[in-house]
Amino acid sequence: MTAMPTRRRGNAMMAIIAIIALVVIGAVVYMLMKPGGKKPGGIMDTGLKMAPATSQIFVAMDFAPVYDEAKQKELLDAFKQTQVFKNMSEELKSEGLNLEEEILSWAKPSMALALAPLEGKPSIFTDIENAKVPPFSGFLLIGVRDDAKAKESLEKLMGKAKIKFKNEDHKGAKLWIPEKGVEDGPTIALAPGMLIVGIKDTDVKAALDGPKASLAEAANYKAAMGKIKHQDVVVMYGDLQGMIKGAEAALKEIPPEAGELKKLVEGIRYLAAGAGTDGKDLVSEVMVSIDPAASGKLASLIFKPSFGIDIKSAELYPAEAEMYGSLNLKMVWQMIYDAMGEFPETAQMRDMPAQQLSMGGIDLQKNILDPLTGELAYSVDGYGKVFSQSLEQVSQGEQPDPGDQMEMLQEMPVVMALGLANKAEIEGLINKNIPEPVRATFKKEEHNGVTIYNVEGQFYYAMTEDFMLIGINEASEVMKKMVDAKKSGKNIKSLPGFGRVMGMLGADKPVYFQYMDIKKVYGEAGNELAKTDPGMAKLLQLAGDYQSTWQAGALRADGFYMVSLTTRK
Repeated sequence: MTAMPTRRRGNAMMAIIAIIALVVIGAVVYMLMKPGGKKPGGIMDTGLKMAPATSQIFVAMDFAPVYDEAKQKELLDAFKQTQVFKNMSEELKSEGLNLEEEILSWAKPSMALALAPLEGKPSIFTDIENAKVPPFSGFLLIGVRDDAKAKESLEKLMGKAKIKFKNEDHKGAKLWIPEKGVEDGPTIALAPGMLIVGIKDTDVKAALDGPKASLAEAANYKAAMGKIKHQDVVVMYGDLQGMIKGAEAALKEIPPEAGELKKLVEGIRYLAAGAGTDGKDLVSEVMVSIDPAASGKLASLIFKPSFGIDIKSAELYPAEAEMYGSLNLKMVWQMIYDAMGEFPETAQMRDMPAQQLSMGGIDLQKNILDPLTGELAYSVDGYGKVFSQSLEQVSQGEQPDPGDQMEMLQEMPVVMALGLANKAEIEGLINKNIPEPVRATFKKEEHNGVTIYNVEGQFYYAMTEDFMLIGINEASEVMKKMVDAKKSGKNIKSLPGFGRVMGMLGADKPVYFQYMDIKKVYGEAGNELAKTDPGMAKLLQLAGDYQSTWQAGALRADGFYMVSLTTRK
């Protein structure tokens, strides 16, 4: 797919980019720090009623009613001190735009975005590789707190623009329409309480007129979002099957022998997500749905509720852990194995690992898979330093480098835990493959009935009744805390958030689980950034009002369901 040509839009386009960037950044900040209690409304409902029923993407956020004026000012003042804000301001200043005076003075932290295929087209991606202009219709709404100030700023902005606009009035809104059409940029309109940015002037007028059939009443939207309980702060909807129709050429390239893969793709239906409040806390849900009847055998092998596990490792990791996660490793193996069996070119390759292990006298199923429960858990200490490095790169206008993050992680204590169904079998496997003379060179330390083996202070392992622990980078102290946490009961499972997020899944068992101590990670990151980006450090300090974030995901016969909880003191 080739990229569409870009053109310099002048000050007007830069202003639009700035507004969108501000809303997105502001939305993230508000989601992290939102105290909850009040239910926002307005722009989400407005956007849903303006969007046509054929819309394939709809995203809306409304944080304006959540904060009182004092809290909004405190957060905004901190944000204006960040390097990100300063960089953005300098870039727009060179275009003659004062970000604080001409946008922040009137824009609300609320938005709605809708994209729909052009009439007669099945997908927003149809013919996109050949399009000189966006091959879809759509609009972006941004909340306005001061209509008069917004009008003053926009008129000043358009007066400086390097392209010419013509003005029209439509349904009580003032429109700025590029004289040369969409090639010069989008149409902008100011209506009571909102700014509308449309790909074409007809998009803006259609939004102001209201569609004959809106997304709010569309059966497919209701079916998708009906599975999401929390929608009062954020709503996200994607008609995935509709979008896939724009990739018909790619689907035709799938060979006949891979028919099950094509069925799986054709069985995908929707992405639905929402976020809302639960007392002081923030909760959110995501559902990627499929049609089991249309998805074929491959989908039935992947979307298996039986892959759910009990997250036993939560009893092992201490309550003071900074970051913890758990995954059903057997699920990953089984998915890959089953999927490879559906394709002739990979059916034989899937047995190669078992064949190679058998040459060393190891039976993959009997000696490895059966003695393990499938659960693989991990913890990381010092993640705040990795987080601060990513934020610092962003503040310098750079993309966070995964390589730098991996390099830092290699120096931090990391402990993994493999769930044991048959401890004796795994111990026998270790003893067989690590001869006694080699094991004799390992340093040993007894702690609370568990022997911790140490290889030159870089690699550690230990066996409890339920788990094999594997640690790297001076992991001895972390492993001792884990042994103690299991016996004392002061572990991840004992924290209130664990039971709450598991309860949000209902009858579903998770296939993965994640936890992070926000206060600890953000506090550590804030300390690291205090000298280089004091504004960001201040934002992180304010975010310390939140305590922890929890996330769990489960497989259902009709798709994948994920829930998250962010707690606040």
